Amino acid sequence: MQNSSDLSRRKFLHAALAGSMTVPLLGQEVPKNGKGIFGEPPRDLKLVEDADVIVCGAGPAGVSAAIAAARSGAKVRLFDVHGCLGGVWTAGLLTWIFDFDKPGLTKEIRANLDERGARRGTSPKVFVYEPDEMKLLLEDMCTEAGVKFRLQTRV
Repeated sequence: MQNSSDLSRRKFLHAALAGSMTVPLLGQEVPKNGKGIFGEPPRDLKLVEDADVIVCGAGPAGVSAAIAAARSGAKVRLFDVHGCLGGVWTAGLLTWIFDFDKPGLTKEIRANLDERGARRGTSPKVFVYEPDEMKLLLEDMCTEAGVKFRLQTRV
């Protein structure tokens, strides 16, 4: 008895094998390119350094977190998109510290800025400073604490 189908066992196996080879490709995401978008396929990157804590953003909170973690013994990496540490205190040119009379790191920063002669004005209600001195101070404090920082890096 003859089978009326044109599909032989050999053709069936070839088709099944070809179909099974495409299955692994289905799980991969295809990069999407378009207006304003550049897609990049996934790739393996070499790990060049290890860290216990990674802080993204070196504004007042990020710098404080990085210094505190490093002083507690953690290996810390700090990343910021700007060319300096401090965020609104430096790149944002805020140049005054809200709640400057609080204890802790704020008190330490205030004392160091006074020591450097970076305070501007004598009002007891506000603490105004030179932003470039704040940049240098924060770099010094991070370096002394053992924080490794990378600037002009988008995360």
